[in-house]
Amino acid sequence: MEKSPIQTAHAVERFRAGVTACLGLRLDEVPRSQLVEVLDQRVRATGLGCGDYLDVLLRPDTPEAAALARALTVAESYFFRDPSQVRAFVDVALPNGSSAARRGGRPVRVLSAGCAFGEEPYSLAIAVREASWAGPAVQISALDVDGVRIERAKAGRFSTWALRQVCPERRDRWFRRDGDVFQLDASVRAAVRFARGNLVDPADDVWRGGLWDVIFCRNVLMYFAPDMARRLARRLSDALLPGGYLFLGHAESLRGLVTGFDTCHASGTFYYRRRTEAPPHGDERAAWMTDIERASRRIAVLAETARRGQAAAVR
Repeated sequence: MEKSPIQTAHAVERFRAGVTACLGLRLDEVPRSQLVEVLDQRVRATGLGCGDYLDVLLRPDTPEAAALARALTVAESYFFRDPSQVRAFVDVALPNGSSAARRGGRPVRVLSAGCAFGEEPYSLAIAVREASWAGPAVQISALDVDGVRIERAKAGRFSTWALRQVCPERRDRWFRRDGDVFQLDASVRAAVRFARGNLVDPADDVWRGGLWDVIFCRNVLMYFAPDMARRLARRLSDALLPGGYLFLGHAESLRGLVTGFDTCHASGTFYYRRRTEAPPHGDERAAWMTDIERASRRIAVLAETARRGQAAAVR
């Protein structure tokens, strides 16, 4: 029996490349059978021929991005995931970000990139309130490629599973039980602005230079193809104000992706701060050479100081 167009190796590889182009995802480890199943579902749903559908994936801001994200990614999250990072946000990033905000007479601007159903940005909003923050207003924005997820996030209704890391006191303060779900307090919902946006789209206003004081982009880069991960890391860098803070997932790193950041440690977690004078995104090897030369000069100075000290002692 002749294979259908969807089952051919060429069609599957085009689909794999198309998903990487429109979502940035690395699909090397996704079973071929799963890709065939998703491709078949989407071809049937759109009513297009297989070839025409694959062409659609390469269009800018393709309408298929949201549906494919829903089919190929797991939007599993929960409130106060990685609480040490939330503490570092409140204790370090927020106070330092407020200095620039005061000088500019504006709010502290925070972005949650890849927000899924809203647990992350809402956790940040709750943390700001619990800290009795008295600085400039904090403006939290949240972005996800899937409009369905965005609408659910705006509704602010969450399962017990999404609140599994929330202590009873915090849950009773910020949530109201409504049958089998918990309704988030209206003041917290009003503190977050949600929008649909694709992280691989360079034209999105979210990447406007120097827009954000703090960006959370956790557990996103690890799923991206290497080239897409580098592009996104550069956009994150450009979108941050000098001195701004970037929080990634614990299994993620900027090494090999972008330069111009210092690694920081506080509240039991690691995160990044953009240098106030970030170097251009040139050859990363050149940046490493600069660091090595700086270290070599420092060692030479220390050695010369020690030599002089020994000579003085002999006299």
